Amino acid sequence: MRNLLLHLNREKQITILISSHILGELSKIATHYGIIRNGCLIQEFDTKELEQRCRRCLKLIVDQPHQAAGILERTLHIQNYDVPQPDMLRLFEGLEHSAQINQVLIQNDISLHEIYLTGQDLEGYFMELLGDTPEHV
Repeated sequence: MRNLLLHLNREKQITILISSHILGELSKIATHYGIIRNGCLIQEFDTKELEQRCRRCLKLIVDQPHQAAGILERTLHIQNYDVPQPDMLRLFEGLEHSAQINQVLIQNDISLHEIYLTGQDLEGYFMELLGDTPEHV
């Protein structure tokens, strides 16, 4: 069935709407997602955006994220990062070196308020969006 749906979509340019709670299977064929809660569309995104949202990273809440990024670039050669919010730095490499990252920032007078590893699969992201625990999904 999955192959038929993929064929219809790719070869015949047919849009297919699927409502499912089997998110692992859905992720194998979906190109766009809409999350509905209580009859209202609360999120809409494509596969690429979903991958970015679920991507594993080390989140740091700091006073000066751009300065912190520069320090980590110079000292630990971390180059794969972004600054999505004025007080947040997300690192996409060096995830296993959180203690060293913490130490370098403190030594360079960067106030580090939080540091944690984040990222999840589609089901985890879905549950986070809805604020549900696994037994409620």
